[in-house]
Amino acid sequence: MEERVNCKLGDLFEFEYGKGLPKKQRNEAGNYPVYGSNGIVGFHDEYLIEGPAIIVGRKGAAGEVAFEKKNLWPIDTTYFIKVPSSLDFMFSFFLLKSLVLSQLDKSTAIPGLNRNDAYNLNISLPPLPEQRAIVSKIEQLFSELDNGISNLKLVQEQLKVYRQAVLKKAFEGNWEIVTIGDKFDFIGGGTPSKKEPKYWNGEIPWCSVKDIKGKYLHSTIDKITNEGLKNSASNLAKVDEVILVTRISPGKAIIAKTETAINQDLKIIKPKFKSIPLFVYYLFNSLENQYVKLSSGTTVLGINLTNLKSIPIPNIPFGQQQTIVHEIETRLSVCDKIEQDIAENLEKAEALRQSILKKAFEGKLLNEKELAEVRGAEDWEPAEVLLKRIKAEKAGKK
Repeated sequence: MEERVNCKLGDLFEFEYGKGLPKKQRNEAGNYPVYGSNGIVGFHDEYLIEGPAIIVGRKGAAGEVAFEKKNLWPIDTTYFIKVPSSLDFMFSFFLLKSLVLSQLDKSTAIPGLNRNDAYNLNISLPPLPEQRAIVSKIEQLFSELDNGISNLKLVQEQLKVYRQAVLKKAFEGNWEIVTIGDKFDFIGGGTPSKKEPKYWNGEIPWCSVKDIKGKYLHSTIDKITNEGLKNSASNLAKVDEVILVTRISPGKAIIAKTETAINQDLKIIKPKFKSIPLFVYYLFNSLENQYVKLSSGTTVLGINLTNLKSIPIPNIPFGQQQTIVHEIETRLSVCDKIEQDIAENLEKAEALRQSILKKAFEGKLLNEKELAEVRGAEDWEPAEVLLKRIKAEKAGKK
């Protein structure tokens, strides 16, 4: 008999439907976690199923995979899987993660996973001792990978502190102190009605907080029509105007490199004096900590216009703005390169994680020595025998 056996995912698992639980019945004081398609969405005083179980996203974050060792309540946007006793639980979890079930989504609206599509996936099932060895090797490699990721994120945080220190230093000096309101006006934005399809998917970029990344804004995720612009509170930022986030992530700023409409979480900065866009950009970025201190809100953090305009700033003449910009960019150029390298390495780390899973379930993760040790285990048996026992266990539960 072959040590491994080919089968279908549906030969191993049953994807059971979760059960709806209204949001008002979820709370933080409950004893049992409530799982949605993208993880824990609250807690409840009762549980739907006993743990351990694997949870798979059915609607929304379709194909996302999580596990819970305790009793839990999976809601109706999920499937839950009670792993057969003949299979290693963590092996089952890593197997499902390796399959990238989100790729099976065929919907045109809300992402969804049809369990029958998952059932038809081909699987190479190893013997139980090899399953345990695969889990051990994955956890070892993931632990090393997580340590590397933690170190990269630590450097990211240190660079943020350094960046803020550079900006703070650049605007210190024997300048006259004024307020933001003395030197700048602001124009807010809005959102066209989502109920009017004719307002959306036009040719006008429409900027929201999710588009505020980096120094320059070249494009947006969403676009609106001229009619949408005219029938909403949205306003247009011109090329080279600076856009400031005042709600959700107050303090972040970006320079528009295309004419774009903005939503209600943003403000277009309008200088009352002759200025360089990069100077305005760096000035407002240097004040990020002050925005946060002056922000409020129980659910969404935001700074109101009165508090924003009250923030003190140096009154720097136009002739010295370019010097300040040059000094900042000289010091931050190395910082930018390091941050770019970190971002690329973090992406590579996630790709490596998936590569480890792929090799594990193709039978390429364990070396010959590790496989020889597996074959000497007391409970070793060909996977074909294991598969028959799993099928018998599943049939007995129906």
